[in-house]
Order: sequence, then C-alpha cells, then structure tokens
Amino acid sequence: MKITTLFFIYFLLINFYFVVLSNVIRNTILPANSEEAPSQNVTTGYRRPFYVIGHMVNSLEEVDDFIENGANALEVDIEFASNGTVLGTFHGAPCDCFRGCFKRETIADYLEYIRDGTSFADSRYKGKVILLVLDLKTSKLRSLAKKESRPDSGDETLEAPMGRCATAVHGERLAVHRLRERQERHQGRFKIFQEGRN
Repeated sequence: MKITTLFFIYFLLINFYFVVLSNVIRNTILPANSEEAPSQNVTTGYRRPFYVIGHMVNSLEEVDDFIENGANALEVDIEFASNGTVLGTFHGAPCDCFRGCFKRETIADYLEYIRDGTSFADSRYKGKVILLVLDLKTSKLRSLAKKESRPDSGDETLEAPMGRCATAVHGERLAVHRLRERQERHQGRFKIFQEGRN
C-alpha cells in the first residue's frame, strides 16, 4: 500500500471515531425519551438574554439591514473631534472585510432613528432591539477634553431605547447623565462609609 492510501484510511478512521464518540457522549448526557430523562423543564430560573450583535452599524440603512437579518443588539462607533465634540457615527479604515468603512450619520439623526424605530407602540422594530452598544472612539481626544466633555445649557434630550437617556448637546457633544449620577451616588456612599468608620 502506498503512503497516501494509509493516510487516507487513517483520516477516515479518525473522523469515524469522533462521530461515534460524539454520538455516545450526546446519548449519555442527553438521554432520548427514557425514564432517566428529566420530566420537568430544567430551565425554570432566570435566563440571560442571548445577543445577536450587529457590528459596526454606523448608518441608517445598516440599522435596517442588521435588524431585518436577525440582530437584536447593535454596536455603533462614535467618533470624536480632538476637543471632545461628537463628529457622528464613523469607523474608518481598516475595518471588517467587504464592509463600508466610511459610512456615517450625525449622532442626533442616528439616536432619533433608533428611538423612533424601537420605542413606540407602533414602531417597526418594537421589541426587536434590546441593546445599543456605543463604541466610543476616544483615541483622538486629549485627556483634558475627556474630562470636560459634559452637557452645556441648551441640551437637546433624546430618549434612547430601553429608557436610557443620552444627551446631544450643541455641537453634538455626547454625555450620558446616568454614569455621572451613578459615580456621584457612589462617592456619597463612600464618604458616609468613611465617616462611619472614624
């Protein structure tokens, strides 16, 4: 016998072994309709959501495409100017293969589109989007701009899906109030804890 024939037979035997082994393991772990099979539903507790995340969804047409193809979560890239002002949704090159790296929207238009498409009773994507991930591209930001990026007077509040509140400020600077409030609340609790220890 030639060496190639031996390798071919070896390859077939190894694959056959794994097929048989996987069936044996599957039947051992999950008995099919037998007395040993559990009679009640095993998953009776809280179930974590399963996310199908649309990656790099930076334009309104991509929002429609990803949701219609089954995504229940969207990841959007937020681009900042060096002074902390939001320029809009944008990823740039390099990016995923065969994708449009240079699609963009203004942040106000994007968040309004998400809100209008998911939040109201007659919205076309009501109940289909459960998570919006903002990938904040802060590499261009100076450290001072990161600290100073907060709402000014003249805020325009946009109700985002799932009851979160994002603020698009003049110049489209983005700030999320909940994070700052949570940090202030934790700092207050820490002060009370420290005073109680003294």
